[in-house]
Amino acid sequence: MKYKITSNSILRKGIILYQIEALQTFGQVKCGEYGGYIENESNLSQEGNCWVHDNALVYNEAKISKNAQIRDDAEIFGNAQITDNAYVGISSKVYGNAIVRNNAIVHCSGEVYDNAEVSDDAKVSDGGRLYGNAKASGRMIVMRNWPAPAK
Repeated sequence: MKYKITSNSILRKGIILYQIEALQTFGQVKCGEYGGYIENESNLSQEGNCWVHDNALVYNEAKISKNAQIRDDAEIFGNAQITDNAYVGISSKVYGNAIVRNNAIVHCSGEVYDNAEVSDDAKVSDGGRLYGNAKASGRMIVMRNWPAPAK
């Protein structure tokens, strides 16, 4: 096992979330380091270098796996899946049945929800939203008010 669930807890939307603690050093995580908060062990894989950092939250049926990194007040819930080398951080949210994978990035208050998918180096950033059945891949960048309105 690479981590354990501690007795440190917070309440989010009526759900008790527990802080995690690394039991070994892996990736950029040191043994004994405290991470973010998860509802239960099904939220964070014991395999790979995936980790929930800082004050990030993962709950409901959401799953973090492989080498995915969640940090900086990010919130992952519903049936969302964050996998491969994906990164979600800086107050972003991924929820519903959304998927973030293959080096994709969601940060700076980005939101991905419903059945949307971000993959293959795409980014959702700066308040951008991807939702419904939308897909962003390749070098696509989704931002709020992008492109900027003409003057």
